[in-house]
Amino acid sequence: MLVQAAFWIAQSQVWNVYNLWVRDHVEMSVAGWQVPIPWFQALDAIAPGLLLPPTLWLWRRQAARGGEPDAITKMAIGCLIFGSGMVWLAASGSVFGAAPVPLLWAIGFHLLSNWGWVFFTPIAVGLYARAAPKSLNAMMIGINSMAVFVGATVSGRIGGLYEVWTPGRFWLLHAGIIAGGALLLLALRPAVRRMLRAADAQG
Repeated sequence: MLVQAAFWIAQSQVWNVYNLWVRDHVEMSVAGWQVPIPWFQALDAIAPGLLLPPTLWLWRRQAARGGEPDAITKMAIGCLIFGSGMVWLAASGSVFGAAPVPLLWAIGFHLLSNWGWVFFTPIAVGLYARAAPKSLNAMMIGINSMAVFVGATVSGRIGGLYEVWTPGRFWLLHAGIIAGGALLLLALRPAVRRMLRAADAQG
């Protein structure tokens, strides 16, 4: 759960500092009409539904070829994809300089970050549901949700850095945090595989 929190530190900034970044840096005018900033939160809710079908197709194709990643690997991939979204935000200053960031650049971030979400969040819930003893199943899924609490709390604390750091440095910090989470998940993978085999053997 604590390792998972690395993902939610970055994810929680989409609900927090990211809105300030959009306000300050993104060109929100389309044909003279100003796009409301909260609409990006709606996009963040819609994007997983759009990305889930092609992702499931990819996993089925990998499974047919015997190469579908296991749950921990998918979660690590999700962290890396989301981390690349943070790098995408950080790179906007270098790409566009002092000019406003195009609206499509922000939309691209939502598609990229939510693809990472699809690899991470549903897989984490399924992993807890599979591995937990039946008598503790619901409670352990609740423990999984505690990762959101821990990540959001840390995210809120470090959000103040946006006031004193450049946006590029701020987003690269989050890219580093979530990439570190991916590396920790991969380091834990052998131990988790052993525990899952033991749980499956016990029925």
